[in-house]
Amino acid sequence: MKTQVIQLDEHDDVISAGEKISWTKASRVLLIFPRRLESQWRTLDLRRLQRRAVSLGAQLGVVARSSSLYLRCAEVGLPVFRTALEAQNTPWPRSGSSLPRRSAPRPDLRRLRDSLPRWRSDRLSFFWHVFFLSLGLLAMLSIAAIFFPSASIEVSPASSVQRLELTLLAGPQMGGESSGLIPARTLQVNVERSLTARVSGQKTVPDAAAVGRVRLENLTLRSLTIPAGTVVRTAKEPAVRFATLQDVFLPPGPGTFADVAVQALQAGTQGNLPAGALTAVEGALGADLAVTNLEPTYGGSERLAPIQTAADRQVLREQLRTLLTEDCRLALQSSAPPGAHLVIETMRIVGTPHEVFFPAEHQTGEWLALVMRLTCEAQYVVESDWLAFARNALEAALPAGFAPLRDSLRCELVQDFQVQADGLLRALLACKRSLHGQPDRLEMSFKVLGKTPDQAAAILAKSFPLAGTPQIVLTPVWWNYLPLLPARIHFSFRMP
Repeated sequence: MKTQVIQLDEHDDVISAGEKISWTKASRVLLIFPRRLESQWRTLDLRRLQRRAVSLGAQLGVVARSSSLYLRCAEVGLPVFRTALEAQNTPWPRSGSSLPRRSAPRPDLRRLRDSLPRWRSDRLSFFWHVFFLSLGLLAMLSIAAIFFPSASIEVSPASSVQRLELTLLAGPQMGGESSGLIPARTLQVNVERSLTARVSGQKTVPDAAAVGRVRLENLTLRSLTIPAGTVVRTAKEPAVRFATLQDVFLPPGPGTFADVAVQALQAGTQGNLPAGALTAVEGALGADLAVTNLEPTYGGSERLAPIQTAADRQVLREQLRTLLTEDCRLALQSSAPPGAHLVIETMRIVGTPHEVFFPAEHQTGEWLALVMRLTCEAQYVVESDWLAFARNALEAALPAGFAPLRDSLRCELVQDFQVQADGLLRALLACKRSLHGQPDRLEMSFKVLGKTPDQAAAILAKSFPLAGTPQIVLTPVWWNYLPLLPARIHFSFRMP
């Protein structure tokens, strides 16, 4: 009778196995399950495959190499064989064409278990006992060789000096060191000073007031008392005025008179009048009195007095501005915050200077004084800004395997800040810092695994920047190889 052998794949399930059974035309179908997946086939799956084969008029058999599959096939009533060759050479038990009934008798599991082939310990020869014992000892020694030894390695990283020259550009409202520009800040101060200078001009000014005598005549029928200070004047304009120097009493009646001394109200030669020039009395007594000077007035004089000129004011202004400019320079330098580098070339005067002259213009005086107040400002750069910029630039150029020594950065201006045509400040900065080697511990560990101390020292000295020969200490001391696990190797760095 023809037998169709079907080898199932690891990805086959009940549905795909049933499809493969449907393709055959033989009267007997032998299924061979993948050895690793025999335990995954359930009793229900085997029943479904058996029913599928019966519906096609074929008898289903199974090659079972595990006891679990063997028991499940026996429970379903499927013929079970150890190999495909045994299935082809052994008669299959007859089975009906109808589907198996659910009320099948329960198989005798004890009998089935006893019928399975067993390995017997007495079959193992003495050689195999020795072989497996040696294999176990070797495994234990291997584990001990991996986990028990340890190593301590002390290395001295090499030292170096990193140098770099940088061009600094600074300006107001810059974007920070990440953009290559650092900010230039503004400092503003107020300064004030006064200065006095002798004037160079001369001007004619009144010196002494003219004096004289006038006759006052009563024009009324009552007596009059004329108080001192009564003003008499000329009739022509501009009028020249004199004041009486004492009180005068005039008896009643027209024609009574008295003479009184007078003095010009303004000094100068304009008070020297001819006889008969003073003819009017100011005030309420003007209609009651007649006045005249019988003799000329005299004594009015003038003199030359020192006075400021426009040139004096300009010279004093320029001198004081020069002094205040220097005061601004000193005030800016003393007011700069700590760590600031003042660019004095950027100093400028803000706004219009405030100035006050004394005496005022057109007033005489031998000396001229000026008080002036200026507001000035200048730009400065903070040292911390250019150090941050330099630190970023040095980090970008840091050699591989090295790290900077803490607080070793030193920078100095090779060329001071200068104002460019675009208004930016440009300077040349020279920086240096100390470096020390910083090899990767894990990388060093992997390079020396299982090596002898001499081999490990040579490899480390060749592969990493070191200042001397590494010092290697093994534990236990009689062990001559470094551990096989990186975690058992401990590194320590001896800094210069």
